[in-house]
Amino acid sequence: MLVSEHSLTNLMARPVSIDDDVILRAARDVFLEHGVRGTTAEVAQRAGVSEGSVFKRWKTKEELFHAAMNQRQAGEATFLHDIMQRVGKGDLREQLIEIGVLLGHFFEKIVALHMHNFAHGSSSDPAGRWGPGEPAPISGRKVLASYFEAERHAGRLRNVDTDVMARTFIGSIYSFVALELMLRGHEPTPMPLWTYVRGLVDIVLTGAAPVPTPSPARAKR
Repeated sequence: MLVSEHSLTNLMARPVSIDDDVILRAARDVFLEHGVRGTTAEVAQRAGVSEGSVFKRWKTKEELFHAAMNQRQAGEATFLHDIMQRVGKGDLREQLIEIGVLLGHFFEKIVALHMHNFAHGSSSDPAGRWGPGEPAPISGRKVLASYFEAERHAGRLRNVDTDVMARTFIGSIYSFVALELMLRGHEPTPMPLWTYVRGLVDIVLTGAAPVPTPSPARAKR
């Protein structure tokens, strides 16, 4: 079937349709890398669209920032509710590293949004939610404590206060992410999230106290 020159010209002139999610993912990456200093020009370049296309959908950079940082991929905000399926399975250390990295990526979005809201005097709740009715820090802590408790009953953890363990795990990763975002561009050798989580898991599972060495046997007389 032949296409007329007029029809071909119209097809070539028709703008390529870009889904909003493509632009929001690009914006989220830019803002996580550069903070609020990230520009709409950088977002447009990464998304493969014109800067005008960005402003046709979001009137200001602040609107784009909030849309990008509030966006949740399917299952992202509820991933902790699936961790009970991990109980007793696989290597515990590797399981905790994976959970910690997922937490870190979630917190990157939450902390960036919180910092932006604080700087602009916004009263909106940046905490995010992992379950209905409760802020993320509370529901997440309960779910993680239940997971640690189940692993304790499975014999893979010793008898520890699992609520304290959950608070330590979540609080440490949150603080790491917050400091990394605040120091971004100033820290000459930033630590990758995975490296930090791996070290944290080693300390949580084995502790930092030196392993006691047996006293040397007394020389026989």
